[in-house]
Amino acid sequence: MIAIAIQAGFHRFEWSQKRYDGLTVPVEVMLTPVIVDGGLILHTVWRDITERIRADEQLRRSEKKLRTLYDSTSDAVMLLNEKGLFDCNKATMAIFGCTDQKYFCSLHFADLSPAKQPCGTDSMELAIGNIAIAMDQRQLSLRWTTNV
Repeated sequence: MIAIAIQAGFHRFEWSQKRYDGLTVPVEVMLTPVIVDGGLILHTVWRDITERIRADEQLRRSEKKLRTLYDSTSDAVMLLNEKGLFDCNKATMAIFGCTDQKYFCSLHFADLSPAKQPCGTDSMELAIGNIAIAMDQRQLSLRWTTNV
């Protein structure tokens, strides 16, 4: 590790370190070679990363639970941002009869709808307006007619 730090000018890695009390803890080690008074010394920083590892594991478990709920619900769930759809669950694909998720996510909501909604408004116009409201208010519930 020291040789890598000297050659690269810096090296960061994770390491298991035994503490004075006998407990082994995960640490992040940063090694930086420095010239002082014409001699090479190695500046080292050791950081206990136990809490970071614990938080990462909790996040992974939480994401797994969310993904399980997302994929197992029979309700269509579509995720979008200002650019449009970027993800959908299995139920969405089944409801819309689509097998290619990448293609489906390339569509606009209005592409999945008749030209006009039952209220008589143009589907594209209504979709653009509703998406803008949802993005602004961080939520929107509506009834929407599709071609399904």
